[in-house]
Amino acid sequence: PCLDFRFSDGILAIARNIQYQETTAYYPITAGNYRMQAFRCGSNRALLNVNSINLSADISYTFYITGSLIQSPCYNHLLCVDAWPPRPPPK
Repeated sequence: PCLDFRFSDGILAIARNIQYQETTAYYPITAGNYRMQAFRCGSNRALLNVNSINLSADISYTFYITGSLIQSPCYNHLLCVDAWPPRPPPK
């Protein structure tokens, strides 16, 4: 099924109707600490709750979800850092 993603207790919905194996563009989000939830499209029951995600400024992240609705509902997530600003060379 498709998924909807919400940050900060549903106030900010950043991605909707994401299909299995679909990728999306990056969404600009202000740095901070967020709660992330994944919902089956059109549902208000969260399939996955991640209570604390700390996003830093000037860093790109990719968020992955694994799991199955067919077998026992069990979902996991992986937050990966894709790119960050280059660090100055050591002195």
